[in-house]
Amino acid sequence: MKLSQIPILITGSSGFIGTNLMKSSGLKFASNLQNWNRHSMGSLLERVNREKQLDLLNPRIVVHLAWASTNKESYEKSQENYQWGESTISFAQECMERNIRFITIGSAVEDRSDDLVGSTPYAKAKNLIRGELSLSPLITQISYLKPSFIFSIESQRPRSEEHTSE
Repeated sequence: MKLSQIPILITGSSGFIGTNLMKSSGLKFASNLQNWNRHSMGSLLERVNREKQLDLLNPRIVVHLAWASTNKESYEKSQENYQWGESTISFAQECMERNIRFITIGSAVEDRSDDLVGSTPYAKAKNLIRGELSLSPLITQISYLKPSFIFSIESQRPRSEEHTSE
């Protein structure tokens, strides 16, 4: 089966990474692609919404890029990161139960051991996801992508290390 025929569900396509992925890959116009719309599909943080959409759309691949907004100051320190981490792990399990390939993304800061960045709720949540998914007996259905560096001149990202620790 050609990739253009495989039903794909993508979350976070309007975020920083998702927008750039959609622009550069041409996926934006693929007829087999369904973008998660939180206004019509509900919050990704709620299991009932995720399961409903998986059953309704029946994707063969889920590309999960969604996360709490990273446009706000000090997002790295928000306790909301833990909720997104737990939801991502649950989402992966829900996909694996349905034999759906699950692709998600880590962070360039997750391996940092310094107190300024590596101990933030954001880095800890990303580490939790990687740790939990690597222990899954269905690891062959999971892809975990970890960027080394994410850069945008327009939105001044990444912020300097000093800025993230403020």
